[in-house]
Amino acid sequence: MKTSHLDLLLFAEERERIRFLLQSLSEMAAQLDAASIQQALSAIRSNLDSDDFQIAVVGEFSRGKSTFINALMGAKILPSSVAPTTTVLTEIVHGGATEFLLCYRDGSEEASISAAEFNSLIAPVEPADDDSERREFQQRLTQLQKIERVVIRHPFGVEHQGVRLLDTPGTNDLDPMREQITFDIIPRSDAVVFLLSARQALTETEMNFLRDRVLSADISKLFFVLNHSDRLNESELQEVTSVISQRLASIAPGAKLYSVSARAVLRARLQQQEDLEWEARFRTFEEDLAHFLLFERMDSKLTRPRMQGLRLCEQLITGPLTCHKTLLGSDLPGLLAAETEANHRWKEGATAFSSEIARLRRNLEQGGRDIALKLRGELHKVADVAIGVLRQGYKELSSEQIQQRIEEEVASLQRLLHVKLNDWQEAAMRSSLESSHAQISEALILSGLGPEIFGFKCSSEIAQTLEEPLLTGEHQFLIRAGAAAMGLIFIPIAFPFAIATGWFGGGRILDWLENRRREEMMAKVRLSLEERYRSTIPNTLKRFEHAWAMKVSDVIQALEASFEGRLADLKAVHTASLARIRAAEADRASEYARLQSLETRVGEVRHGLERGRR
Repeated sequence: MKTSHLDLLLFAEERERIRFLLQSLSEMAAQLDAASIQQALSAIRSNLDSDDFQIAVVGEFSRGKSTFINALMGAKILPSSVAPTTTVLTEIVHGGATEFLLCYRDGSEEASISAAEFNSLIAPVEPADDDSERREFQQRLTQLQKIERVVIRHPFGVEHQGVRLLDTPGTNDLDPMREQITFDIIPRSDAVVFLLSARQALTETEMNFLRDRVLSADISKLFFVLNHSDRLNESELQEVTSVISQRLASIAPGAKLYSVSARAVLRARLQQQEDLEWEARFRTFEEDLAHFLLFERMDSKLTRPRMQGLRLCEQLITGPLTCHKTLLGSDLPGLLAAETEANHRWKEGATAFSSEIARLRRNLEQGGRDIALKLRGELHKVADVAIGVLRQGYKELSSEQIQQRIEEEVASLQRLLHVKLNDWQEAAMRSSLESSHAQISEALILSGLGPEIFGFKCSSEIAQTLEEPLLTGEHQFLIRAGAAAMGLIFIPIAFPFAIATGWFGGGRILDWLENRRREEMMAKVRLSLEERYRSTIPNTLKRFEHAWAMKVSDVIQALEASFEGRLADLKAVHTASLARIRAAEADRASEYARLQSLETRVGEVRHGLERGRR
């Protein structure tokens, strides 16, 4: 049974009703000088008006998102094992035939490209030690930075019509631009498929991302998919599933976990073979997704704007309305004295904030220097390993075997180093922000941005923002504001794996003409490896130091912009209230009645959003 014409009419009617309520709320916010609430309502209405249904596939890098989507489509459309440096936002929509379209950040579009061109662009071959290959690789990376997204049209089932499936960049190995892509996409998505790996269970970073970025965005439908389940035996899988389910229950009650092997299912479907166990598990997910898209997605489309509207109603009542009424109840001389005091407090708070921001900058800069020192040591360890493999195996192994051994050892260290680098950065940022939390909090309260404003028990909209509260026990304002600007700096560390086989002559090193000649050649090969692996270290460190300096600047600017913007909003609320009180000094009753009427109307909107569709 598909969605009926009557269902569509009811959906359209309910959407229009919610839109009217949100528009009314926006008009009342304007009358109360609540600019930030107006802006939030405008974004909610824009998403509500869109007829597309957007599903974001999210997860940390190497969780198998591309393979999972390929299995869902039954075709190898997306390249797998794509390096984080080459990841772009990919949008898959229903179409009659498979085609690829590049959409650039400047708004231009390019004609369809072939599957081979798409794979070459998105998953270019890592360069060997060849200048021309390195230049070509860098050119491709530069081109990728100009691409906003890739749109792929591919035939789906009828339930996917009107659905956009988004393959987002990974949530951990990201540069700031790719990180922001993911952070921007989630609030605009109607549902999320959260991909986990059975090999790593549910990590702390995944829990933080789920709590702070997904659940906080009022996503009404979440699918949790445990990929790589075939890598565990049944007892191990049951144990991992139990642990993950318990952890999810603490923040996402009722979450259902699908254990799948996207790789096994894709392989079976491409070869038109049956893998009964993993096909059945994957089919369960597909059937639940299809049922949701056919019968539940319209309700899901309306749930989030209702929830967001309800929260904004509460903010409007407890923030601007309460502030206006509290200020209105004060005598004008007392209010003028409070304004003088407020101006003094604003200046003191701004001075304290600037002082602490300067200290924060110094701490972050020192953190960057500490990371660079550890990074230098790790890079030299990689070079030592490469040379150690040569020293241990040059008498017994062929050149191809030595090259393979070096490649395996270095590749493993490289992956580990990327993880370490991200961990170091996150730790340095979090430590610096948390150490500044108390002082910045004092500056916020001193400026009137805390629970007390002008000596009145009055929390403004500034202290009750939709996504980033200023003061919490978990330092969420600082951590989120800093993380949003910082990201994790991904420094591509492209170690040249290839050894110049000309040194070896293609045979066993043992077959060199004589020991003296062998030792001479060994020395030359070692010098070559030294140059290949150690000569890249200074440039890698320079790239990191430059990127870190830029990100420190971004963090500081984000915090300063947030503080200054919220203080400006607070001043606007106070100034507007004072102006109205002066103008209505002879008739305070009418101004109070106006505020009471607005409060009643906001309550009516809240009631309308609460009742939903009857």
